[in-house]
Amino acid sequence: MNARRKQELLKLEAEHLENARFLNRADVVIMTESDEDERFWRAVFNHAVPNLKIMFNYAVQSSDKSAYGKTMCMKYVDCTTSHFVLAVDSDFDRFYNSSFPEKKYVFHTVTYSWENHYCWVPALDDWYNGLTDRMSFSFNIFLTSLSNTIHPYLVKLLAAKKNNIKGWTLDGMCSIILSIQPNRREYLENNGERLIAEISKSLSIWESGLPGIDVVSQTILIQEAELLGMNYNNTYLYMQGHCIYDLTCRVGAALSGFTADEFEQKVMQYNLSFERYSEISALTSSIRTLYT
Repeated sequence: MNARRKQELLKLEAEHLENARFLNRADVVIMTESDEDERFWRAVFNHAVPNLKIMFNYAVQSSDKSAYGKTMCMKYVDCTTSHFVLAVDSDFDRFYNSSFPEKKYVFHTVTYSWENHYCWVPALDDWYNGLTDRMSFSFNIFLTSLSNTIHPYLVKLLAAKKNNIKGWTLDGMCSIILSIQPNRREYLENNGERLIAEISKSLSIWESGLPGIDVVSQTILIQEAELLGMNYNNTYLYMQGHCIYDLTCRVGAALSGFTADEFEQKVMQYNLSFERYSEISALTSSIRTLYT
């Protein structure tokens, strides 16, 4: 099948998906990577344009299982309209200057993924400071310190990928960060100082077995990252969302006495803030501009 025919079929599929809004009395069909993404995007759209009636469609895995999630969403990037939009995670696309397009009806997270948005520290500290029986702890200090710790490694990982240097993998880095369990009180004292020290030690050992990254490549990546909003203090927003989200849930659970699942359900699901948060404001503003 030639490229032109494939595009024609994609447009027909997109029109079919778009027309589903009539059956559901919706104004807009939003395609996301999976059903897990709906909670975030529904909250964002409802905040941006409260009267807009929306429905969701989730990307499905390709029949040969070679593509899923975001890849399946982005097939329709040239088929979007005001009634059929895509809402996806940014991942590292902006760092790599990849094919991720700035399209009118393609919305993407400002951070790595939607999970990072739920880890915004002022809202977490507001919740924790409301507890009556608690040890002294600041999520702001903890995640800022974590950001400073992981920043050099994430820069090297991004530089390695950009320069086709093998060995540096995001999964490898995340597994190191999550391998340290914050289930001992001394790990959380002084705003998680011991936990971060253990993570730093493990990352250093991990790096020692990987190819070196030259200073020039790192410097260029740091400068590019700063232009995109990432710095030493907020790297937690640009690291893989699942990793930071899971770590935050574990820390929150240890502090509160909840299980990690309970902490997610009782705290994290309600931790999306629309005030004092420029990354969310930028996203809601772009949606509001198109639909008001």
